[in-house]
Amino acid sequence: MTALYWGALTLGRIATIPASIYLSSRVLLSGNLIGCIISCVLWLIFEDSVAMLWIGCFMYGLAMSSTFPSAIHLAENYMSLTGRLASLLVFGASSGEMVIPLVTSFLFARAPLSLMWILLTTSVLGTGIFIGILWVGKFTKKKIRVEKMQDEEMPEMSDVDLGDEPPLTKLDEEF
Repeated sequence: MTALYWGALTLGRIATIPASIYLSSRVLLSGNLIGCIISCVLWLIFEDSVAMLWIGCFMYGLAMSSTFPSAIHLAENYMSLTGRLASLLVFGASSGEMVIPLVTSFLFARAPLSLMWILLTTSVLGTGIFIGILWVGKFTKKKIRVEKMQDEEMPEMSDVDLGDEPPLTKLDEEF
């Protein structure tokens, strides 16, 4: 089952590369979150079905495949991502990757179905955060884009200091 999950995740990442040319990160992330929720709900509805466990595992792997890259790209649409901010996002994601399995292992020992509930809860919370970001971004996107454009204005050629240029070589003169 682990191989199926990672295989689906890999397949999803490969499929997302050409899809990202035509679809925005908002659309990709919406599809990912919906896929996560659907697979978790199917697991909970058909909790005794082994076949649905395998199908849900494949669906969840596909849905998780481009969630993190799409979220980073979406964040880049609303703010300029500096190295410090990108590190903070990766640190937050890594912290979640450490804490959630720890909590899950404690709960799984008592009730094995708790894994499905935790996955569903985190998927629904992620969807709520995504909707909140889109709502807040609706009001701030233009302001940040205008600031980016002002920062990226090209200087006049007379303002550019070319410094000491090396002398032309024989090869430079030919071209």
